[in-house]
Amino acid sequence: MTYNITDSLDPESFCQKWIPRLTGIQPHQRGYRTLSCQLLSFVLGKSQGTVQNWFLPAKSSGYRRPEKIVGRYLRALDLIWEIETMFPSSFYQTRDYLQQNPDQTD
Repeated sequence: MTYNITDSLDPESFCQKWIPRLTGIQPHQRGYRTLSCQLLSFVLGKSQGTVQNWFLPAKSSGYRRPEKIVGRYLRALDLIWEIETMFPSSFYQTRDYLQQNPDQTD
């Protein structure tokens, strides 16, 4: 698969790919949304409140669309993590962070 430098990956797709790989929790399981918000907050340096707004229904008054740079950053991180799963380092540090966090309820 080839990627263009301007390709982006939306937060929901990023989490659908990486939360199961990092934690074993699937999108339909309890705690998935909380872990998604924790992951995005951790890797993006955004508050969990900001990230939670991205998961609200688009017509909700609290919904906010992430900035374009977020999608590009998530695509870049996705590529880096794909490489690092072949040569582990920070991928496993992030997995350990999410697994050690006791608050996994929605």
